[in-house]
Amino acid sequence: MVNHFHRDLIAVARSTNMRFTFLCLTLFAAPVVLAQDYVNDAALNDGYNIINRNPFASLYGVSSQQPGQIPAAGELSGAFQLEFANNFASSTAAGDTVVLDGESIYATLDMRRGFGNGWSGGLEIPLVNHSGGFLDGIIESWHDLFGIDDDRDATQKDQLDYRYSRGATTLADVDDSVTGFGDVRLNIGKSLIEGDETAASAWFQVKLPTGDAEDLTGSGAFDVSARLQGSQRLGTYTTLYGGAGIAWLGEGDVLADQQEDFAGSFTAGLSWQRWSRVALKVQLDGQTSLYSDAPDQVGSDAAQLSFGGSFYIGKRTIFDLAVVEDEINGDASPDFGIHMRVRRISQ
Repeated sequence: MVNHFHRDLIAVARSTNMRFTFLCLTLFAAPVVLAQDYVNDAALNDGYNIINRNPFASLYGVSSQQPGQIPAAGELSGAFQLEFANNFASSTAAGDTVVLDGESIYATLDMRRGFGNGWSGGLEIPLVNHSGGFLDGIIESWHDLFGIDDDRDATQKDQLDYRYSRGATTLADVDDSVTGFGDVRLNIGKSLIEGDETAASAWFQVKLPTGDAEDLTGSGAFDVSARLQGSQRLGTYTTLYGGAGIAWLGEGDVLADQQEDFAGSFTAGLSWQRWSRVALKVQLDGQTSLYSDAPDQVGSDAAQLSFGGSFYIGKRTIFDLAVVEDEINGDASPDFGIHMRVRRISQ
């Protein structure tokens, strides 16, 4: 009986339109809070911390959107972030063969502390899992519904095959499920402008080589990045936010001969907070190429579009939920992603 129930549950999951489900979840809280008084909330309108989770691009310390709120002196804030990235891309050209077929999960603990005078510091500790996952069938059903040809029918579902070879030389190969700690990131932030309608901050980050390059959970090198970001209220309900950064990439153990020395990144987003406890968002994140003389699938210029919302689930606790799509040069970023983050904000 349990086995029958398990099979039925899988069948239901595979036939469910995953993106429609998450859009419904994003909008679910809106009717509940329609009666609430509107209060503009800077923390609720913070952008998503979106990272390109292509297994080769995710290894490096490219800057991403940071919290807009700097904790006061002695105060702590924290977050737990969970990301699902489904990769499906392949290429054979000029002697290079790339296969990216698998699912990666990133669970990150993010802790921050305020030092006073607008300064804060913190660290991000990620746990990484590469496996066959469970989303292939759901994504395939979605593509079939809209007549999108992605060649998924010709491949085995829920398998793991992250592989890059040049000629007869295999440069990277992960085909067994692996779980391990990724590269830890240390952050220092400084508030530059802190107003009711305008805010700006500067961030400095160091990525430590605590992951495993062979398992594609780390690059094997130190990376350093700097970032400027800000937000601006546009009218009563809308906030425009964004940022840009540059990263110096240390010489790693993954495709070292092809790795770039620097990478740029940007974020541009719009948040619409019509209700006091809900903000709906759309966000675009992009980055420059991480490797030279390499196929697009390994980590060329890429952009990702995220859409979803942020909801108060407690007095000082916010839940972020977003669906992440590949947009520009789609093979360079995951085919589909789910971003979730629970954050405890400072007072």
